[in-house]
Order: sequence, then C-alpha cells, then structure tokens
Amino acid sequence: MTAGLRVLAITADQMFLRQVRLVLPLDALCRAGLVSGFRVLCPTDASLSDHYPLEHFDAVLVQRCVPAWVADLLHHQGIAYQLDLDDLLLARPAYAQGLPDAAGRERLAACLAGCAVLTVPNQRLLAALEGRLGLSLAAKTAIVPNALPGGLHMAKPASRPGAILWASSDRPALGPSFEAVAGAIADTARRHSLPVLAMGRLGPDILAALPAVRYLGNMGYWRHKAFLRDLPTALAVAPLETGEAGGDAETLDFIACKSDVKLVEYGGLGHAGVYSRAAPYTDSDLAAGRLVDNDRHSWTEALAWQLAEGYRQTPAEARDIQAKRNADTVARQCWWPALTRVRLARPLALADVLAAYRAAGGGGGPLHHQLADRLYHGLYRRLAPAGVRRLVGRFIEARLARPRR
Repeated sequence: MTAGLRVLAITADQMFLRQVRLVLPLDALCRAGLVSGFRVLCPTDASLSDHYPLEHFDAVLVQRCVPAWVADLLHHQGIAYQLDLDDLLLARPAYAQGLPDAAGRERLAACLAGCAVLTVPNQRLLAALEGRLGLSLAAKTAIVPNALPGGLHMAKPASRPGAILWASSDRPALGPSFEAVAGAIADTARRHSLPVLAMGRLGPDILAALPAVRYLGNMGYWRHKAFLRDLPTALAVAPLETGEAGGDAETLDFIACKSDVKLVEYGGLGHAGVYSRAAPYTDSDLAAGRLVDNDRHSWTEALAWQLAEGYRQTPAEARDIQAKRNADTVARQCWWPALTRVRLARPLALADVLAAYRAAGGGGGPLHHQLADRLYHGLYRRLAPAGVRRLVGRFIEARLARPRR
C-alpha cells in the first residue's frame, strides 16, 4: 500500500481561514488514511505546528498570499504546489481589512500564474481572477467548496428562535444597504424581545444600531462551530451588499466572489437563516433559509416568516447540507484529487525551508529556533548510539529528580 502524503501547508492566516481550508480538510484526509501527516507553517507569527513531527514533505499547499521568501523558494527550486484562494484578493474593497498591498497583489498574481494547481470555492472567483489577470486558469483549477467539521451529525430539533445571531469574521460587507438591513433587524429584535448575539468584527456602528446586544467577541474556529452546534435554533442573519443601493465596483466585485460559508454553517448547524439575495447565496448548490432583497420591508418580512413558521424546516435543511458539505466528503471528493496533482518527485526537506527562512533574515526568530530544535533532535536520535542516549536520559532524569535548594 502506498504511504499517505506528507503535506506542508503554508499560510499567513492565524485564525479562521487556516482552520476551514487547511486544518479541517487535512485532518479529514488523515482520518481517511490518505494523508499520513501535515504541518502548518505560518510566517506571520513565525510558528510551525508540531502535531506531526515530519521532516520531509511530499506536497505543498499554499493559502492565499505568502511572504516573498516563500514564493521565491517554491519558484526558484521549481517546486510544484497547490495554491488555495478563497477571496478576490486582487480587488481593493472599501470595507475589508488585512488585504494584500500592491506588492502583495503582484506576488499573488505571480503565484496564480506559477502554481501547479489552484483551488477556489466557486466558479465566480475563477472567472474574476482570469478576467483581471488575462490568463486562462481553468485547466489547473479545482472547485473546492467550504465544508462543515466532522461527518454527519444528528440535526437539532426545530424550536422557535429565541435570539438573533449576527456573526462576521471581518467588517460586514454592507455599504449603502446598511441602514435598511440593520433597521429591519433592530425592529424585529424590539418587536419580539429578542437579544442580538453579536460575534466577530461587527464594528461599533453596527453594535450601536442594535438593541439588547450581547457581544460574544472573536471566538476561535472550533469554539465557534461548537457554539453554533450547541446553540438552540437562532434567527441567523447574513447580509451582503448587492449593489441595489449603489456601491463602488471594487467592493461589489469582491463580494460577488465570496463563498456560501455562512449558509453552510448556519443552515448546516440548524439555524433559521435570512440571507441577502447576493451571488454567494443565489449561486450556491445549497438551499436553506430565505434569500431577500436589501430593503427594509423584505428583511422585516423574511425575519417574521422565520419566527412564525420557517424555522420548522431547519432540521431537514441541516441534514441536506451535512450530506453535501461534511468535511469528510468534501476532503475526499475535492481536496484529495487536487493534492495528488502536486505530489513531488522528490520530497521537500524541512532543512531547505529553514535555509530559505534564514536567508530572508529570519534567523533568531521563534520559527528558526523551533525548526533548529527539531532538526537537532532528529539528528541526535539518528546518529547518537542507543547506549549514549540511555546514559544521557538517566543523567537528565537524575537532575530533574534532585531536590531544589
């Protein structure tokens, strides 16, 4: 039997994205026996995960925009790699934070041209990338939708929503429609005496516009999913700007390429959703909740319908979404074929990554010490005779057991 792939995943993200589009699918492939282990390298905080103590890798998976030294290492050594991109990062939307600067966009464009395989969550993003770059990327692109953690779960029983839920990992993508949408949500909360559970980076203006707000802060990815799974049926809202009330072209292009992840998470975990009639939801293969235009009347009517009767459909909607988008299924059907296309002819050594990091001026940082310690430990175990290792071990144990003065 062929050994599973050893994967090096490289990302600049420290929160949600590395979990949903790196750790989640790679964990699923490990459970399936297709991947024998992986490590996540994050140049942003100079960290390297060590759950799997791997020194060599058979495939490289890069997420979004990475530092120049990473791109140079891959391109100069001719290392085939998979690039995963979940947003139109070549655009410059007015509302989003933490996006690449001009140099970052140029580097991302080079990676889009140079990667062996590109994975994106939808066809809209692929078309937009091709249009902006003037390149044909379709032949090397795989569509990989976002997934839910774990396999199939028992859908929670439907109950009339006792709270409104509004979560966003970034500044919500609302511009001219903000007043109408937020007004409808606030009116509904007051009329039905519902608290508003606010999560993530909604911003002070949105929080100020809502009554009875319970701000829950920024939860980590796994805690957030556990919270949604355990929370009784909530009235979950996911507004996006649609251009009905205007808006700049860059922002609207960025929004139009977003994924249906909110529909996956809200609907798949049993919540009664109301979503803007925007491309990420109208173009989805999933059906849940109610899609509405971004005017006050439409939002008010949809929220009232969910509270009156729509919520009864949530168990059936959750079962359908879980069947299509559970992590095990998506990993096997989408991520695995993409990774097999970038299997390296010769494994990439961790030592080469360390050398590139040092050459870029990273020596002495946390990543340097973590990698150096791992390499030293590996050499020690391979080269030191067993008898020497036993003597050293006994000496260390004796020192640790000695009473402190």
